[in-house]
Amino acid sequence: MIISASEEKSVSSLIHDFYKSKDYQIYLDADVISAQVMVPIKIDSFDEVAQLPNPVIANLFIKYIKKEYELDSTVVYQSVKPDITNPL
Repeated sequence: MIISASEEKSVSSLIHDFYKSKDYQIYLDADVISAQVMVPIKIDSFDEVAQLPNPVIANLFIKYIKKEYELDSTVVYQSVKPDITNPL
């Protein structure tokens, strides 16, 4: 099923659908250990950014929306420039 942002789906409804999916249930049953760091996902044709709680779930979500909705997405990386106020 191909959808676009103009249809009834929202980023939050895509995430909700993913959490009900068999792919997510398999992840839960596998007892995977992953870093708990928010991963922002930009879904093409949507203004919102999806926030997933770890890299494993983010990767599964990207694959899920590609398979189920034919939506492309990318991980949004923000470069961090540390503010050095006290150089050694």
